[in-house]
Formats: sequence, structure tokens, C-alpha cells
Amino acid sequence: MFSSEHTRLINKFIGLCKDTMKWPSILSDLGYNVQLIEQIISIKKTAEKIKPDVVAVSNKYNHAIVVDCKSGKNIDVDQDKRYQNIESSDLTYYVTVHDKNRLSHCSCYVDNESNHTDIKPYASLPLVTFYKECIEGEGDFKLKQLNDTLCKKISLTGMYEPSSFYPFSPDDEDYQIVPHVLRGLISYLSRKGLKTRPVIQSTQTYSDILEVIHPFYANIEINHREQLTNKIEKMISMFIKSSEKFKEQISKIEKGDLHPATFKSLAEICEGIISDFEKQRKITEDYGS
Repeated sequence: MFSSEHTRLINKFIGLCKDTMKWPSILSDLGYNVQLIEQIISIKKTAEKIKPDVVAVSNKYNHAIVVDCKSGKNIDVDQDKRYQNIESSDLTYYVTVHDKNRLSHCSCYVDNESNHTDIKPYASLPLVTFYKECIEGEGDFKLKQLNDTLCKKISLTGMYEPSSFYPFSPDDEDYQIVPHVLRGLISYLSRKGLKTRPVIQSTQTYSDILEVIHPFYANIEINHREQLTNKIEKMISMFIKSSEKFKEQISKIEKGDLHPATFKSLAEICEGIISDFEKQRKITEDYGS
């Protein structure tokens, strides 16, 4: 699976909050877990809003990390000020923590090796940078244990970056999303079993597919969740219009043909579509290089 740089950064950071095979669990070890993804948060002091990519909370230390992933080369000055203005009390409405009155937090940017030198001079917040060989934090994360963990080089030798925690963004390219959606469709139908008659072209089914392919479905802000399900609807509608074989199998299933051979045929068609999009991806990348 190939994702945009922004989506990759989200996955890398979430991976730090999980006990992930062949990926550092440095934030999970401090008790952090991901509670919010793309949540719009109101700032009482200024009546402004921010929309961090991830908010992770440690109940062990009553501390939250508010994360904005930066895959480009610029920092929005107004956005930067909003992140400076957020107070811990602004988070208490959205997160679950043992003692909300004692909650502390830090806001930070997450970037990568390729854009770090462009981001760093303009960042007023601490940084977590994913280099090819290591992870390293800079600045004050407002918690001694977090500073001790992040502000040193954490080796990535022999590690493999996670990619399935946040499979795709509404802004990712179609060729990056298609494999997730079509394989999610097959997985969804398999989980439904053969006793029910699914209505595939429905909002509920699109939402169910997202729930299958997104491990943090419940943590996604509702409007962002709708954007993702709309993307799934667009994808499936596109294949129904462009592929007679795909349309035929979907129609059979919706009419009640739940024979295993029908599902097998649909799975083979989906893998063929994915293969075509993988070729498109390769051509795009080769052309870009």
C-alpha cells in the first residue's frame, strides 16, 4: 500500500502509541493512547479553532500531545499562533483522562527528514522528526518523561513503518485509496457472512467498510468520518460505472446471490482493478522521478 507523505506521518506517529511489531512503542510505554483524529477543537481564549491530526493522551501522567503533521515545506503563521494559544482546559471536553483538573499538554509538529530544514526555522512548537535511520525530538514537550524519551535519537534500524492505522485521507490520490477500499469491501462482505442480503450502495455500508479498514474509526471526528465514507462511495460508484464485471457481481449480491463463487469472482475482479491502479501508481512515480 502506498500513501501520501502526510498519511504516512500520521501512521508513524500513531505507531509510537501502540505496541507495534518492528516499530518503536516509545509513547505507548509512557501510557499514551490515541483518542482523537482530525478533531476540531475550540480555543476558549481566542474563540478560534484548531484541527490537529492526532491527539494522544497518557492517563499515567495526565498529559496530552496535540499533533499537527507537516509533510509540506511551510508553516501557516496563523495556525502556529492558534496552537500556541490552546490551553489544557480546552482539551478536557474532548478527551478522557483520570483527572481533568490536572491535565497538562503540549502541541507539536511532526515532520520528516526531507522537509525538516524548511520547517524548523518557522516552528514555535517542539518537533518530532522522522529521519530514515532514527526519530528525534526537539524542544520542550512539557513533561520530563516525554522530553527524556523524545529528545534523543531513537533508532529505526531494522524497523518497518506502520501503514494501516490511518489507511487513507480524503485528500490522497485515487490510486493510493483504491486498494484499501476494494479489499475493505471484500472483507466487509466476508464478515457479513452468507445469511444476510447486503445493500452495498448505501451510506451505512460505506460507513461499515470504513469501520472494517480503519482501526481508529471511533476516534475520527464525525465530519472527517463523513468525508472518508463519501470517498468510499465515490470509489464504489466509479467502479460500478466503469466496470461491467464489477457492476454485475455487485448487482448479483444485492439481489440475494450469496454463493461463495460470487464473492470469489468479485474478489478476483477487485484484485484486477487494484493491479491496474498499481500500474498507474508506478507510472506516476516513474514520471515524477
